[in-house]
Amino acid sequence: MKSTDSTSFTFGLDHLGILASLLCAIHCAMLPIVLTVSAFSSLAWSESPIVEFSFVGTSLLLAIISLSRGYLKHHHIFKAITIVTMGF
Repeated sequence: MKSTDSTSFTFGLDHLGILASLLCAIHCAMLPIVLTVSAFSSLAWSESPIVEFSFVGTSLLLAIISLSRGYLKHHHIFKAITIVTMGF
C-alpha cells in the first residue's frame, strides 16, 4: 500500500511525540541525580524553568496537533483530548 502525504505527516508527528515523551521521561528520571551533581559542577542550567517549560510546551503542542487531527479525521471521540487535558 502506498501512503499519502497526510498519513506520512501524521506518522512523523507520532514519532516526534514519542521522542518528546521519551526525552521528557529521561529528563524527569535524571533530574534528582542532576540536581545533586549540579551543586558540584556547572549543570545548573538543567533546573532552569526554561528547560521545564520547553519540555512541557513541546509535549502539549505535539499532543494538541496529533489529537486534533485524529479527532477531526477519524473518530470524533472527545475522550483522548480529555485525558491529555487532565494530564497537563
